[in-house]
Amino acid sequence: MDIKAIIEQILSDKKLSNSKNIETKLYKDQPILRPASQMPQYVPEKIKDMRSIALLPESLGKSDAWIFLKQGKFMAEYEDDFIYDGTFVRYYPTYQYMNDKELRGYFSWRTKVRKGTVEKTSLSFAYLYIYEQLNCIAFEAPEDALNSLKEFYFKYREIDKRIEVLTVKWICDFVVFHGLDKSFLNGVYDFSFENALEVLADVKKYDYDRIFSALCTLSSYNITSSKLYKTFPEDAKSVCCKAYILFSEYFEKKRKNSLFTILFGDIVSSSYTMFASAVFSGRNRHSDCKYEFNSVHKYICFRGHWQCEKYYCSKNKNVKLGIFIKAVDRYLRENLNFEPSLSPGKETKIMMSLIARAANEYFAEKKQAERMKVEIDFSKLSSIRLSSDITLNKLITEDDTQYEKDITASETVNRIENGLCKSEISFEKIHTPLNDSERFFLKCLIDNTEYGSYLRKNNIMLSVIIDSINEKMFEIFADTVIICENETPIIIDDYLEELKNYI
Repeated sequence: MDIKAIIEQILSDKKLSNSKNIETKLYKDQPILRPASQMPQYVPEKIKDMRSIALLPESLGKSDAWIFLKQGKFMAEYEDDFIYDGTFVRYYPTYQYMNDKELRGYFSWRTKVRKGTVEKTSLSFAYLYIYEQLNCIAFEAPEDALNSLKEFYFKYREIDKRIEVLTVKWICDFVVFHGLDKSFLNGVYDFSFENALEVLADVKKYDYDRIFSALCTLSSYNITSSKLYKTFPEDAKSVCCKAYILFSEYFEKKRKNSLFTILFGDIVSSSYTMFASAVFSGRNRHSDCKYEFNSVHKYICFRGHWQCEKYYCSKNKNVKLGIFIKAVDRYLRENLNFEPSLSPGKETKIMMSLIARAANEYFAEKKQAERMKVEIDFSKLSSIRLSSDITLNKLITEDDTQYEKDITASETVNRIENGLCKSEISFEKIHTPLNDSERFFLKCLIDNTEYGSYLRKNNIMLSVIIDSINEKMFEIFADTVIICENETPIIIDDYLEELKNYI
């Protein structure tokens, strides 16, 4: 029988409860008898032995983290049931800085946590428990320690959110330090910002879905809540992506810094302290390694010293990118006659000209795709098959009639070859790869009429539309069809007549 059962048996004795000595005395609301382990002055032998570790010769000159790890492993399986109502406050809490009551209070709280009961306690107690798991105290495998740490983090942050910032950082460090898969960070670290940076840093590698998602993640202007986007989602997405790619290419060719650098800065490599602000032993005893969360967030260890490479830009929504996305929305509203319109912002002329070019190219491609779309009505296949059977039957049974038709057809061919029935031949208009704006501009050049006001009204740069026409016509003529002399576009005479077929 344990000591608690003996005390309960004594207190439940009727003779004792009816005693006059008890009736004439006033008692507080606490047990009359307590086990020795609950006495304030009682210190378990295990705790005494733990304290002696710090006094061993091998501990002299060692860091607090080293002593903490030794003591922690010694106390890894210790349990207690001491009733403690006090508080403990220490910035870097370790066992050495706690008195006997605080130690017993901590281990009693830890015992409950390990059994599934997580209660609010002193913040220093919570951090001390996290330190134990960071140092893999009571765990053989780092994966087990990390799973335990994550379970405690998810539960205790609901009680006290103050542990959130540092614990998330330490969990990331733990994954890197032990070379674990970054899937361990699911639900702990939000990679959406870095994933978006990764896409826009090398935008040509990704499809429009990924690019648009990245733009929406980073932009201060939320186009997905725009009325235009809700009405024309595919158009808005495609023009946003196409315009951003053109804008990026423009900066690569014309500017010193890339568009991405202007928006988000450069990647920075700086010295890094693993488990900063935590009591951790052995942070600089690590073999050389390289760990990547992604292409924009990496860690490198060389001779025990850590470096972190990442973008240190603000994780707030990017205002400059927001101006660009809003400009796309405004341009599309104006050109689709969509209400309500948006007032001009801080967008530049080059920005608007590239947006206009992207929109023109996109809608031209969309129109061409619609022309080429072939629809098959399967419901008519049976009637087509029946007609073919009838035709086949006629070919077999009506030889004379067919012979006469063949002669007639032969005569028609002869007449065509001899130029006798040209009026009977109808030619289809040659397909033009040019969009509406490019055809209008080309017609103005052919007719020698004014085109400047049209280009200004539609935010189209002269050089841009000339390059676009030359690029498309090159596939047909294998040559440049428009040249500039003193900034005046001129059609090459050799192609003048033939270009009329493409307007």
